[in-house]
Amino acid sequence: TDSEGKTQTRTKHRYNSGGSRGPSGRSGRAGQARVHSGEEGARGSFAIEVASKTGVQTYNSRYDLRLVDFAHESGNRDCVYEPQETVRVFAIEVENSGGMPTPKHRDIELSLVRDRWVAPVDDERLLLPRGLAAGERCQLEEKTLHLVIGDYRPSGPDDPLEVEETIRQRAHLPAVFRDFAAYENEDSRARGKFLIRFPVRAEPIRSLY
Repeated sequence: TDSEGKTQTRTKHRYNSGGSRGPSGRSGRAGQARVHSGEEGARGSFAIEVASKTGVQTYNSRYDLRLVDFAHESGNRDCVYEPQETVRVFAIEVENSGGMPTPKHRDIELSLVRDRWVAPVDDERLLLPRGLAAGERCQLEEKTLHLVIGDYRPSGPDDPLEVEETIRQRAHLPAVFRDFAAYENEDSRARGKFLIRFPVRAEPIRSLY
């Protein structure tokens, strides 16, 4: 209270910046507990369940395709493959090597693969019958694919042309933009090999007698 009888308030501010950081403590001792591997979990399983109007079917693996066999011949059937000649690919046999049927409501396309000397004719496609059961084989007896051997234009005198080529094939599921990676194999690639020659070369006739 001042001389006039009025109350006055005084506020004092104090600030402490704090002490310095203390030293780190010592590291603790290593653990003494004995540890061991836990028990193995239960063996897992994989299954594909397909629901339909008739119920649910369970499969252990998806469907897959394998090229089993096919044949090819030159356009004039003289067993000579020359540049610009048309080649016929026929008797294509395909197996469902997977564990469930192929789709019943989606097409699977079979076609030839374009390469340096192999030009498929007009992007031909063959349709595999739908609903091919697991392990079932299908031979497209009356359906064929065609290719044209590339042109050969030597710029000057040169050795005769003799090039080995392979007819490659693919199976494609357009609904999911997917090729069947294991469709071809060593046997099918061996069946697709042929020799392009120009000009035609005569060879000695071999006889068993």
